[in-house]
Amino acid sequence: MMAEGLARGALHHAWLITGSRGVGKASLAYLFAKYMLGEETLSFESFSVPGTPFPAHRKVAEGFHPDLLVIEAGVSEGKKTRDINVDDVRRVKDFLALTPAEGTWRIVLVDSADDMNMNAANALLKLLEEPPANALMLLVSHRPGALLPTIRSRCRVLHLHPLGPEQTRSVVSRYVPEAVASLMGLAKGAPGLALWLHGVNWQAMYKAVLDALAGGGTAPLASLAAEKDRPEAWEALNFLLSTALARAASGASGVAVMEELIPGERAVLQKLAGKGALSLVELRENLLQKLFEAQRFHLDKKLALTAAFSEI
Repeated sequence: MMAEGLARGALHHAWLITGSRGVGKASLAYLFAKYMLGEETLSFESFSVPGTPFPAHRKVAEGFHPDLLVIEAGVSEGKKTRDINVDDVRRVKDFLALTPAEGTWRIVLVDSADDMNMNAANALLKLLEEPPANALMLLVSHRPGALLPTIRSRCRVLHLHPLGPEQTRSVVSRYVPEAVASLMGLAKGAPGLALWLHGVNWQAMYKAVLDALAGGGTAPLASLAAEKDRPEAWEALNFLLSTALARAASGASGVAVMEELIPGERAVLQKLAGKGALSLVELRENLLQKLFEAQRFHLDKKLALTAAFSEI
């Protein structure tokens, strides 16, 4: 779709790249940035860049290309942040107002658009409504339904589907061959997700999730999820909680649960299955919504967890 637009000279100015976490959305966005900024290597037929890096490609990979601006939560102007804020979007506006330094394009990559607070989202919407010439915006989103409808309507959507089992196994085994067996049950066609979970010690957190679901209290889980030096833990908790409840709902509906992800999982899921599949699906949605709101509005995470699990 992107290469076709380039070939026609009608490339849309904003692309929303969606799909499940870890399926390769950001990787594709960076590849396209290399493709666009290394104009001497453009190939409309294959949409590829050469194996030998050109200067533009190296600059993109190293984060120093003057015509690429990456916006992400974590650090803004040297300060730690929990979301993408309006000051970040002002940087986008100033960046796009400049003349390209090395080519004909200025590219903004937002990873991920889900991290924008409301003020940032409204500010970005104005830029999408009146884009400057030769500007391209690549928005990565794991949850496009949570974005402003007006943002979605001004972007072309490129949805990435999960990889097949063999492709997923090939990628995971390349980086963590010792953990392939345990991670394949979580990967669901998204090798990046599997590698990310491996890096956050998902087994310990999943055990805490199961213990909380079994009525053992949320204190251990809250301690893991609220560690200040591990901001990714909260996101991992959301994913693992969703996974546990989805697996329990599958069991309640008669679908055989796969191998245990960790020892003791089956007993907890079988107990939860007694609530019924529909009740578990509704519970899952309610819990995840509460935890999402706690993150979005910067509420106390320990209190949010206690309140959410009180419904079980």
